[in-house]
Amino acid sequence: MLAIFGVIMSTFAHQFWLFVVLYGLIMGIGCGSTYMIPLVCAYEYFPNRKGLVTGIIVGSYGLGSSIFNLLATKIVNPNNEATKFKSPHDPNLSFFGPDVANRVPLMFRSLCAIWGVLVLISAALISRPEKKESEDE
Repeated sequence: MLAIFGVIMSTFAHQFWLFVVLYGLIMGIGCGSTYMIPLVCAYEYFPNRKGLVTGIIVGSYGLGSSIFNLLATKIVNPNNEATKFKSPHDPNLSFFGPDVANRVPLMFRSLCAIWGVLVLISAALISRPEKKESEDE
């Protein structure tokens, strides 16, 4: 939820440094602090298959980025508009018009809503296995 909070708050930032702190730092801390939780739970369920479950979890994390990239593009540029403005400093750099640029906060907020639902579902489904009592007790 810390990562989602950072992204949502970054949509209200009007200074670049504040955007960097909220999006880059707060989201980074939020994502980084929860990165190991599914791995640790999976290790407890599959102690002899740690490499396999690590690969599946980390691969899924990367695949999610690919899927959300496509979704973000559809939200921010639904009409597949081309760039309109060329950079005066770099001929290879161009920018979208205000109609696309103004949808960026909506895109971040929409993604946060989806991420929030996914966080709630995953938090409800993740668990640690019950510890077995030793036979001596």
